Amino acid sequence: MAFVLNKQKLTGTGFQPKEQAAIHEILTWGRQEGNNKILMFFGTALEAFHKACDKLMGRIRSVLPEGSLRARIRHTKRECREPREGTLADTLGEEAHGMVVVDCAGAPMKYAMVRDMRDMCAKQWSRLEIDAPGPRGKGWRPTHSFVDTQDDEVLDERWRRDMDLGCEHMLEESFVGGDDPHLDAKVWPTAHPHGSGSLKSEGDSGGILKYCQNRLLLLQKWFRCNPLWGFWMLNRKMKEDLWFTNFYKRKAGRRGHSAADDPDPETKLFGTVGRHIISAS
Repeated sequence: MAFVLNKQKLTGTGFQPKEQAAIHEILTWGRQEGNNKILMFFGTALEAFHKACDKLMGRIRSVLPEGSLRARIRHTKRECREPREGTLADTLGEEAHGMVVVDCAGAPMKYAMVRDMRDMCAKQWSRLEIDAPGPRGKGWRPTHSFVDTQDDEVLDERWRRDMDLGCEHMLEESFVGGDDPHLDAKVWPTAHPHGSGSLKSEGDSGGILKYCQNRLLLLQKWFRCNPLWGFWMLNRKMKEDLWFTNFYKRKAGRRGHSAADDPDPETKLFGTVGRHIISAS
């Protein structure tokens, strides 16, 4: 069902109070698990991924201190349950091969950790060693508790499949390219709740400096109060200047530009000087 809402009152147009109450009751009933058969049949990969993360968090929640909002999982590779004596597995033992920090829902807290979660949990057997936040939330302390995905009944084959498909879906659908015209709105959706408003969403909208000046002078104080957004825009401006400088140097045949077939992607786009500046920042 879809309804057109009034922009100011955020209520449905043309509905009587009794009808609004009935619609509210229907929507509330449909959100309850097991009632909406269509959503159960057409369940998305993202919903299955969240349920898989919730199952994982249910296994590690018992060892976390009350009120803890995150945990660190150290993955230890498991080739077999009992390696034979004298074999390479017996000599090397169990080798740690990655770490992932998850939030209170069991989902990775960083985009780069999604691939690690998929490779370590869904693609092979692992022993998940759980670390809890240290005193006052600083650092990590071992809990000496672990979950073995090879023997766990909750983290079964279906759980691994949901984790695999969910991570793949997130990696493919949530990636935003640097040349996307709606880059700002996709990277900072909180700051653009009513539309795109991105730098290149409209033609001839001005450069980065005018865009930043407009956002910083708005009545909405979010842009002024978020230092991460300011540093992100500054980094974007620096990369833009370095790219154009390197491009025009190459076009004019001046010294200092990078080769068009340079194997290093940063040197190819920004030149040698730009590569050092970006690495330092």
